[in-house]
Amino acid sequence: MSVSAAQPVSAGAPSVDVVPLGGLGEFGLNMMAISCEETTIVIDAGAMFPEADLPGVDLIVPDLAYLENRKGQLKALVLTHGHEDHIGGVPYVLPHLDGAVYGTALTLAFVANKLDEHAVDPKTVEVKPGSSIVIGPFTLEFVRVTHSMPDCVAVIVRTPQGVLLHTGDFKVDQTPLDGAAFDLHRFAQLGSEGVLAMFCDSTNIDRRGYTGSEADVEDAFEEIFTSTQGKIIVATFSSSLYRLQIVVDLAAQFDRKVAFVGRGMNENSQIAQRLGFLHLPSGVAIKDSDVPHFPVQDVVCLATGSQGEPNAALSRIAIDDHRHVQVKEGDRVVISARAIPGNEKAIGRVMNHLARRGVDIVTEAQKHVHVSGHGSEEELKLVLSLVRPKYFVPVHGEYRQLAQHARVAKFVTRGLPSQVDVITAEDGDVMRFDAEGGRIVGRTTVGKVLIDGTRVGEVNDEVLRDRRHISTDGLIVPVVAINARSGIIEGVPDGARFSMGRNNGDKTWSLEPWDLPELSYLPPPGHSAQDQHFFVRLLTERRWHRVTLGFFPITVFTWMMLGATFLHWDRFHHGSLPFRLWFWIYLITPILVPAVWLTNRGRDPGTPEARDAMFPRWVRGAMIVVGVAMLGIAGWLYLWPEKAISAWPWVLTPLTARAAASFVALPGVAWIAIAADGRWSAARVMLTTVALGLVLLLIAVARAWDEFDHGNLLSFVYVIGLIGTLGVIGVLSGWMAARART
Repeated sequence: MSVSAAQPVSAGAPSVDVVPLGGLGEFGLNMMAISCEETTIVIDAGAMFPEADLPGVDLIVPDLAYLENRKGQLKALVLTHGHEDHIGGVPYVLPHLDGAVYGTALTLAFVANKLDEHAVDPKTVEVKPGSSIVIGPFTLEFVRVTHSMPDCVAVIVRTPQGVLLHTGDFKVDQTPLDGAAFDLHRFAQLGSEGVLAMFCDSTNIDRRGYTGSEADVEDAFEEIFTSTQGKIIVATFSSSLYRLQIVVDLAAQFDRKVAFVGRGMNENSQIAQRLGFLHLPSGVAIKDSDVPHFPVQDVVCLATGSQGEPNAALSRIAIDDHRHVQVKEGDRVVISARAIPGNEKAIGRVMNHLARRGVDIVTEAQKHVHVSGHGSEEELKLVLSLVRPKYFVPVHGEYRQLAQHARVAKFVTRGLPSQVDVITAEDGDVMRFDAEGGRIVGRTTVGKVLIDGTRVGEVNDEVLRDRRHISTDGLIVPVVAINARSGIIEGVPDGARFSMGRNNGDKTWSLEPWDLPELSYLPPPGHSAQDQHFFVRLLTERRWHRVTLGFFPITVFTWMMLGATFLHWDRFHHGSLPFRLWFWIYLITPILVPAVWLTNRGRDPGTPEARDAMFPRWVRGAMIVVGVAMLGIAGWLYLWPEKAISAWPWVLTPLTARAAASFVALPGVAWIAIAADGRWSAARVMLTTVALGLVLLLIAVARAWDEFDHGNLLSFVYVIGLIGTLGVIGVLSGWMAARART
């Protein structure tokens, strides 16, 4: 045996670039681009399903930047078979396609449903094993291979540099149920003709021996049918038509009805029946809605969800959330599929739920209920020895499988005069075949694109990060009823909290009522839409309007008082202690309050740490000193009004002195309260006390009106400032009180 001699290449033949866009170093996303001059073809366009760390992502497809850079050059999309990891990304390739989609009848039928969902209608061309097509400098031939589903092909690509062979997914099944055997003869012919490079499936390279035929599982299923008294549920891939046929035939043999459960199972079974790949005896099939009407011993269900997909039929059955199919003790669930790496936890979770319901669970670990669709080591050696390519490129698998396949290839060809050259490539590597041979010459942009079906588009990193936070921290949803005609809020806002909890080790979503204390910013019922927008802005921007409303009027009033005092400085008794205290308090207040407010704008007072940051110790100390001083002045005014008159003879009588005492004492209490607990709610106390003190003072001034010099500027400013401040505080206090009730 020797390496096959490649076909002679004419001088000056253009180079051929082969770029895997997905499927090398991972399971799924199988896609390979072959380019020559201005023509590119793509073999397969697969997708993969997300793992648990990608919340809200429905599908993953390859990054198609390479095809975008070759706009108008993609002339064909060639599909080897109808599994999701080979056709799931077809709709996303079509915008770059300037040609037709080629595939077998069954493959194109599976693709048709995806095209309908995306409302696209590309040109499709049906091919059959043995047929050939010409696309630019490429001539493509299709060869029959066997897999876990019918109508699968390998693709021979004749290029100016030689023959490339892409095996697709395969195993060597000697006894396929449909009689369409693996075309080993054609593979041997290719070896004799000469193959430049072979791209071979590596999925099961780490499994010794042979995979076996699909018919090998029939004995295990027959034993299950014989020994099960209750309902039988078989979970498998909806495209595993050979497995479906075995279950259907046994159901007819044991007088059971067959129900296809799950959207994918129903669609694919109907397609397979229409094309003649699935045969149902008359009277065997029933609808899933009819399952409850039959005795459990007379029913077998074929269901999706063998990989633990959350919305698949088996997952919903396991948590008793399916409309028509329920399980109980005595029923048996058969998981007839291999766990795709990464899905083990999801499958285990479904099995746990089934076990809690007393269901007997059968997997390939207990009985031979599953056989892989991928060739094991000996089958891969067989194909390699038949083809004997000049260059060998392992594809379809994680890197450890690719590396193992490369070692096996070197071992198989170790005694040949010219050993096979193995190219262990990864996604994005540009393999070039030209007069100098085959090699990796560079890289192109590749990656994964996350698809969210609900958003009809890609999911960027920011959205994914936020979803991860929500999945662990939960979220709060305010519920506000707004009149559609008037824009007025109706009723009291309500809310709910979604949080992640754990039930027997499983993460589950829980929904519970949630009080909305932070939503007290929302306008009360009856406020207009403009008010609503203002309140929402205050809520979202976290502006400290309580500080503004509480301190701003006091600041303005004290500045007015200081201004009037400086204008009539000679009328005061400067040497008295009460005047000094009064003056310094009113000098500090309009400086300290704005400083505190400006320093703490935008800070969140929701935690003790944040409140401590807003009110440092020196600020609290100063506020307590001011409050105590104000209480001292108030006591002096109230207890010794006659002495106070000597300090301010222009404004005070015994009546007004006691009224002023109330005005000074109550804000002093508010200052001490704010400094003591550091909460913004004390601003309400301040507003209320200031308003009350101003009312008492205004009453006192009115009763002693004749004692004032009405033509004096000081008296005029004092009274106008007092009335204006009282009016502003009264309006704001009423507004805040009304808002607090909501």
